[in-house]
Amino acid sequence: MSLSVASIERAIDRLIRIQENLQQGLEDTVDILCQEGAGIANDSYQGMAVAIGASDQGVGTITSTGEVNLIAEFGAGDDTVDPTSLFSHAPATDVFPGAYSLEVGSGEYWEKGKWHFGGREYTTVPPRMGLWNAKNYVIEHSSEVAREVIKL
Repeated sequence: MSLSVASIERAIDRLIRIQENLQQGLEDTVDILCQEGAGIANDSYQGMAVAIGASDQGVGTITSTGEVNLIAEFGAGDDTVDPTSLFSHAPATDVFPGAYSLEVGSGEYWEKGKWHFGGREYTTVPPRMGLWNAKNYVIEHSSEVAREVIKL
């Protein structure tokens, strides 16, 4: 670059284009990671819950929905996982062995350490950890996706 008004203006124009491409690339990266992360979560849930990925202006979320989405994520009974061991923000709903039994269910697990459903006896439902798997996927693949998407 030579020191002239024209060369400085060209450099400024190029920097503005780079900034615009970078912003769009970052938004596209977040969108792709949200969609792919939701797919990872759904694969993990195996139909117990549904994960939805969405982004808006570079901010993304992956949300778990469904009647038993907390059980799908954290398990139930003897295998219940403490949410604070997986995420920095715990869900607003209580999650501990027997929480569902106490708050929604029949109370059978809370009283007897087991419950019956569909003619079978249970002491546990293993956690599917869909959001946890999605979170790890996003962390592990964010640089790779950004390199593929962002064009400078």
